[in-house]
Amino acid sequence: MDVAFQALEYGEDQGFHPVEMRYLGSEEEGWEITRNGQPHLHLGPGYVLVRTLACGICSTDLARHHLPFPLPQITGHEVLVEDEEGRHCAVEINASHQSRGVASDCRFCEEVEQGLDRHCPERLVLGIHDLPGGFAPWILAPRHSVLPLPDSLPEDTALLLEPFAAAMRIEDLCVSPRYDRIAVLGTGRLGQLVVAAYTVLRRQTGLDVQVTALTRHRGLADLARELGADESTLFEGEGEDLPSAAWDLVIDTTGSPAGLDLALRLAAKEVHVKSTHGRPVAGLQHMTELVVDELNLQPMPTRPAEWNRHIPRQSFGTRPKLKWSARQDPPPGLANRVDLAVHRGQGLPLEHLQTFDFAVADTLSMVDRLIRPHADREASWLRPMGTILLDLLPDETGPLAEAIRDRGLRVSASRCGDQDIALNQLADDPLAQSLGRLLIRDHLPAAQLQKAFERALAPESLKVAIHHPAP
Repeated sequence: MDVAFQALEYGEDQGFHPVEMRYLGSEEEGWEITRNGQPHLHLGPGYVLVRTLACGICSTDLARHHLPFPLPQITGHEVLVEDEEGRHCAVEINASHQSRGVASDCRFCEEVEQGLDRHCPERLVLGIHDLPGGFAPWILAPRHSVLPLPDSLPEDTALLLEPFAAAMRIEDLCVSPRYDRIAVLGTGRLGQLVVAAYTVLRRQTGLDVQVTALTRHRGLADLARELGADESTLFEGEGEDLPSAAWDLVIDTTGSPAGLDLALRLAAKEVHVKSTHGRPVAGLQHMTELVVDELNLQPMPTRPAEWNRHIPRQSFGTRPKLKWSARQDPPPGLANRVDLAVHRGQGLPLEHLQTFDFAVADTLSMVDRLIRPHADREASWLRPMGTILLDLLPDETGPLAEAIRDRGLRVSASRCGDQDIALNQLADDPLAQSLGRLLIRDHLPAAQLQKAFERALAPESLKVAIHHPAP
């Protein structure tokens, strides 16, 4: 197959510039992509050519220039596409071996039920990491990631399936499903979808929690209640008037470093981070990478009962060893609970990257080194969904260090979710008929992508979608 088209690609100057693209190849043989007539990218087999109908703009798109992937690139990953049979489909954004249907010995792609295939070290990510995205009229999608949509699902709601799945992912990873009080901090694009996800979960599973939306904007507070929040609390400034430790779980969707500082103060037990803004926050340089890898931070357990409670739900079949980096020997009772390897220095062989279930750190700078030990590699010492146990030194200060060391707070994070599961839960819920209409406030043609971004950046904006013309 051979398709040539013009698109707008995002540059380091945070602007959009026209580019001539060509995709030549096949699902069986692979693809050659040229950019302005020059070789640009080779893709192996397992990609299918689909036509983009529309694409939503999310906070990750707006912060793309902060992320550690090369620019320029055609971005956009919240896509509605048409396949070769004319069906409207959503697309999973991670192009792993599993999603492409190609043979490999990748240990991540073998763990589909645990969701580890979405963390395949060799994956490309639609519209984020190399793979051209949905702000182009054509995309190359992994063959097993194209998800046909029911005719009953409105197109506006279908456009929200990818971020809705990301919102549903929170319930999988937060340490306790028995939290009574949950606060969603920030009621923008993602925050409203988190509220909606909890509404669907409560209706379909009987989950008994109270959800409060925290926002500075009255109109967004009203919308959160319409989407199912039990309460909407307005605050001003930096939230100084909000009560400390008032919610068991606070979900930070603000996309702002200041938002995490506030979430740490408001949470009694756990903060869950969804923001991938690419900036330093709360003493960490690599918080965005922590979210991408879905890592957790929590206090060092000192009793076997606490240790058992924090054994991760997901792990490879053969449990990796614990990388021990603390300043002292492990507390009594831990060595007989895990396969423990003591390591006090740096310089582990590269084959140990993405290997360990747990690591221990006594400073936030050590946390950064665990998350990204090598500047030229987007890989942690820990496997995805692993846990960094903090035994922080007394002179380690700041809101994150103090919340974990002094108050025993846990910090968890998640990225994208399973769209197939999300579709099954959303499609049968009454909210499916109104969700897109309520959240997508602006529709613009793809040729006006710069204007669409400016609109999405406006404080009063919510969700913006761009649409490609019919061929």
